[in-house]
Amino acid sequence: MLNDQFDYLKGDEGTFFKYRGVWYSLDQFVSGGPEGYDGYHGDSYFSGVAIKLDADGDGYKVATVYQVG
Repeated sequence: MLNDQFDYLKGDEGTFFKYRGVWYSLDQFVSGGPEGYDGYHGDSYFSGVAIKLDADGDGYKVATVYQVG
């Protein structure tokens, strides 16, 4: 499954995680995003997924974000 979705990565490249049934790779996220988060990946015009990485890079916090107003 991951090979089909991320066929542009070679071998063991990429760092993957599954959130709410969808696989993501860290390379899909742009820096910035909501305050307190390190990166953002838009999944529609009004929503996306934000990620906050631990200082050591081993852990992360993920949230769904919506634009309001």
